[in-house]
Amino acid sequence: LPQTSRLGVYVAYIYYQRLFQKIRSLPSNRIMEERIRIPNARKATLAVSSYLRHSFN
Repeated sequence: LPQTSRLGVYVAYIYYQRLFQKIRSLPSNRIMEERIRIPNARKATLAVSSYLRHSFN
């Protein structure tokens, strides 16, 4: 990937990985009945930690 795209792709990867982990831990009826999401504060934390990790690599 181009250097300018790597951070965005990495953030998306981490976000969807966390979302999948959350969905996987829930019972199927809950998944079908309600919206499953990552809270905005957690998204911000993921973005900042990803940026820091990306900056030091």
